[in-house]
Amino acid sequence: MALLDSLALFDLLASVSHDLRNPLNTLVMSTGLLRDDLECDSVDVNRALDLVARMERATTRMQALIDDLLEASRIASGNVELRRSHEPALPLVRFAVAAAQGAVGDCALDEQACILVDRARMLEALGKVLAFSARIAGEAGTVSVGALGTKDEVVLTARAQHARGPHAPVINEGSGGMSLLVARRLIELQGGTFRLDTKGTSLVITMTFPLSI
Repeated sequence: MALLDSLALFDLLASVSHDLRNPLNTLVMSTGLLRDDLECDSVDVNRALDLVARMERATTRMQALIDDLLEASRIASGNVELRRSHEPALPLVRFAVAAAQGAVGDCALDEQACILVDRARMLEALGKVLAFSARIAGEAGTVSVGALGTKDEVVLTARAQHARGPHAPVINEGSGGMSLLVARRLIELQGGTFRLDTKGTSLVITMTFPLSI
């Protein structure tokens, strides 16, 4: 089964290219400006430090993107080690939200409700989902996280609402870049299902796992 349909794949490639180009452009521009200052022997220390800081941020961003590409490659080749254990779902969600400094709501889950997952990989997937949700919501938008349980399943949701306006993003799975694809595959490799639903400027990502007994 294809991971993404052809349209989503096109959007994914465009998103990854765009994400890589931005930090690369920052590096090119900053190194050029710094070179000009050095050649003219007119280096201002504060300006130079600012340019170096920009380059460091761009390098960090590019490293994260490259790591996602490598992770996607490992997943595609089946070279992913999972150490699954019975993990209480609600503490996992709370830990991921705290790390992402996100909002929490609609958590109606028994503290002992467990899912069979690799804790580190699950937190990695949740972190990527929350980061994408925050990106969609923007500074004026909202992100909430839900955790609900039934007698058979645990359902985790991330809801992002972008403030309406002329700069609302186009929301689809491809626009999430390689990071969201990695999150989807990590969820699926651990026996969960991953679903992305959009309506206007709102996004809901649903991750469902069998209840682990």
